[in-house]
Amino acid sequence: MHDPPTVAYPLIRQTADTLLDRIAATVDTRSAPGGEADLIRDYAGPLPVTVISELLGIPAADRDAFRDWTGTMLLPPGGDRAAAARAIGAIHAYLQQLIAAKRAEPADDLLSALIAARDDGDRLDEDELTSLAFLLLLAGYENTVHAIGTGILTMLSHPGLPLDVEELLRHDPPATVLLRRFPTEDVEVPGAVLPRGETVLLVAGAANHDPETFADPGEFRPGRAAGHLSFGHGIHYCVAAPLARIELEIAIGAVLRRFPALRLAVPAADLPWLPSFRARGLAALPVLLT
Repeated sequence: MHDPPTVAYPLIRQTADTLLDRIAATVDTRSAPGGEADLIRDYAGPLPVTVISELLGIPAADRDAFRDWTGTMLLPPGGDRAAAARAIGAIHAYLQQLIAAKRAEPADDLLSALIAARDDGDRLDEDELTSLAFLLLLAGYENTVHAIGTGILTMLSHPGLPLDVEELLRHDPPATVLLRRFPTEDVEVPGAVLPRGETVLLVAGAANHDPETFADPGEFRPGRAAGHLSFGHGIHYCVAAPLARIELEIAIGAVLRRFPALRLAVPAADLPWLPSFRARGLAALPVLLT
């Protein structure tokens, strides 16, 4: 398969333009005062799932169901965890079937490339492939939805400032908690002791707002020197970071250029956020286009 970021660039741009055309047309038919839309439902949600579906090789005929499952997984209606669990089960079963089909008939997509990959000379088994495909879906979809939504909100809250994806990711990372770790012995840190065997959560949001590293960390400052941990670090650095950067640059830039008078439809304090300690994402982003 070709390099995913290179393949995705025109795909992301085309998808963004198509979704924005649809938003504009829908608003026109509603004749809503100011042209109201929900940029999570209508834009930030469908854009990443279209991109990841194309890269993974999800057939076009299956994408509506795939989008419904992923939407229910991330935003279960009424907070119904059972519905989210059923959606996860449906995605898992679907990926197993899709992997089997692509093993029989490979295509020029990421899943086919993973099937062909070898680990120490052995092919990945079905469980490993399914797990990896699911991880790529979750990381490539959920975090991008959140980053697009919060990125648009940040830009609307700072009119006149240039778009800076790195500063957006530092200022408001979509995954606030990156990894769990378990100390093998007591570890002393300033002001506390981490007992052996306890669960330790690594919080990127806190690291990104460390005043010893970033002056006035709560401020959004385009052009600030890089160094955030939103993509992780070292061996845990996000393999899809180049793709994510391109997707955020195109998606956020496209909506701001298309609707230069864009503004929130409700006070920022009234925006609904997802009830999650590990993710930072908007449940909805109601805006006025004109």
